[in-house]
Amino acid sequence: MSKLRFILLFLIVAAQSTFATTRSERLCRLVLTNGGYPRISQYDVRLQEAGLFFSKDESRLCGPTCGAKAIYKILNELNLPPVDPGDEVIKILDVKVKSPSGEMIDLKKGTNLPQLKKLIERRLSKLGVDAVIEEPNPEDVDWREASSERTVIIVGYQVYRTSDLTTEPLAKRTIGGHWVIVLGEVSKNLIAVDDPIAGFRILNLAGPVRFASGKANGLWLRQQNESLTAISSVLEDVLVIRY
Repeated sequence: MSKLRFILLFLIVAAQSTFATTRSERLCRLVLTNGGYPRISQYDVRLQEAGLFFSKDESRLCGPTCGAKAIYKILNELNLPPVDPGDEVIKILDVKVKSPSGEMIDLKKGTNLPQLKKLIERRLSKLGVDAVIEEPNPEDVDWREASSERTVIIVGYQVYRTSDLTTEPLAKRTIGGHWVIVLGEVSKNLIAVDDPIAGFRILNLAGPVRFASGKANGLWLRQQNESLTAISSVLEDVLVIRY
């Protein structure tokens, strides 16, 4: 092997090693610090005792739980008096939310994007926090921002019983949805999240989705043990909180 080829090979191996180390270090840091978010589950017994579960053993409080985690971190970074994240979920839900038709919404059944945004805005305002909440298209988000100061990214994904999202009646094909907090970008197309049920997870962003007319775009999620031919997970909703 010539000296020049040896040097080139050494540089390539060194670069690959550096990338792997950087990725590993980044992942370890996110695991150990959890992005500064408290470890509380949407199945916390206090929420059940408060009568906030959808049924005796089922909690659909992923959105409000993510909101409470976000508020905890925001107050901590702003050096404001801390809150108990479990109590904060209860306080977030201690409001009346009406549908566009004027009917009262039962938030125990789950929260969509406009509802969760309104709940977080109201609670932050009551706590005296000046914040802006944006709703960017998933394709436009820089996931690295999630690990920076004074930024919180909450994302919601839907699971569909189909891989054809252009012609199927999506409402009838929806299995369910879930909210998680983005902790940071591990590498391209891989983001670390704090799941209010499962805790630390990695989501694989597998490319853009083009919905039928009238529906916003999203990103495919490739999850473990999931085939895109029979079932589809799509990251559709993003809330970016800046404060």
